Amino acid sequence: MTSKIELQATVKTLQALYSQEAELKEAIKNQEQVLKDYMEAQNVEHLDLGTAVVHWTQVVSKVFDLKAFRADFGDVAEYMTERLSRRFKVA
Repeated sequence: MTSKIELQATVKTLQALYSQEAELKEAIKNQEQVLKDYMEAQNVEHLDLGTAVVHWTQVVSKVFDLKAFRADFGDVAEYMTERLSRRFKVA
C-alpha cells in the first residue's frame, strides 16, 4: 500500500512536471513562431533545412459550432452532448 508521504511526494513531483510542461510549451511556441515568421516573410509553405523539413500550410477544417447549436436548439444540444466522464486534477 502506498503511504501518504509517498503520495505527497508524487503530487510534488507532478506539480514540478506541470510547471516544466508550461515552460516547455511556451518555449516551443516561441521557436515555432520564429519559423512561421520567416516562412511568412519568404512566402513559402515548405522549408527544407537539410536536417528537417518544415511545413506550414493552410488547411480547411469543418468544425461544429456547438455554441450556435445550443443557442438555436438548447434542449436538444444538452441531450446530444451529455456524457459521463472522469477527470483527473491535482490542485
